[in-house]
Amino acid sequence: MAHDYRSPLDHENKELIRFDNPRRDPRRAHSIFHIPPTDAPVDYVNTATGFLEAEYADPNSPIHQDPKLPTPPKSDEAPSKPLKTVNDVFNAARIWLKCPLDHAIVIRYPTELAQRNGYLGDGLVTLYYESFTRMHAPKMVMMIKWLSPHKLASIVQGNVIDRRYVEEAEVLDSQYIALCDYEHLVLLDFGSFSEPHVLRVTPVPRDSMRLAFLCFLLEACHAVIGEPGRSPP
Repeated sequence: MAHDYRSPLDHENKELIRFDNPRRDPRRAHSIFHIPPTDAPVDYVNTATGFLEAEYADPNSPIHQDPKLPTPPKSDEAPSKPLKTVNDVFNAARIWLKCPLDHAIVIRYPTELAQRNGYLGDGLVTLYYESFTRMHAPKMVMMIKWLSPHKLASIVQGNVIDRRYVEEAEVLDSQYIALCDYEHLVLLDFGSFSEPHVLRVTPVPRDSMRLAFLCFLLEACHAVIGEPGRSPP
């Protein structure tokens, strides 16, 4: 079944916003991070569930808009065709994963966020960033890196993560990066780029992807933007 499910933040085929990170030093090797153990994303799921339940309980919440938000397909619904490329992954995951995320986040941050989909180097990414409505340059909130199918099995070995993901975080000054190859989702929280380097790695099972992803973006927005309509912390 075909779905026409557009995102309220979609700005496809637009040039990506470029960010200059004065803290980036190409001479520093950041391939080694301390990776503390993490439980399954129970906290992410519980926080996102509480957020949505509170919105549904509030009669004035935008979640009750008319017409109602489109109902996304189930997360376990099979894609309409075999997934072979990064573009296949993006087009399929946009329908059941990214668009529901976007509809949910604008309930909390209706005017503060902007988004670009495009290529960073040879990788397809979605960038969420603080919009131009404030009096300063935008700040990166979160990046989604879309990967070819079955690419996420070995990005982390022990306490070493593939260097390219660290470099991307530094280039964009991004603390929050999500990696998605449709069947797998890995959430990376780089904390601060000051020593010591600590990276929280959260693999998410397929049946929890939307809720964990929503909480991850809510956490990123709170860290970068703060409360809606207020100056960032």
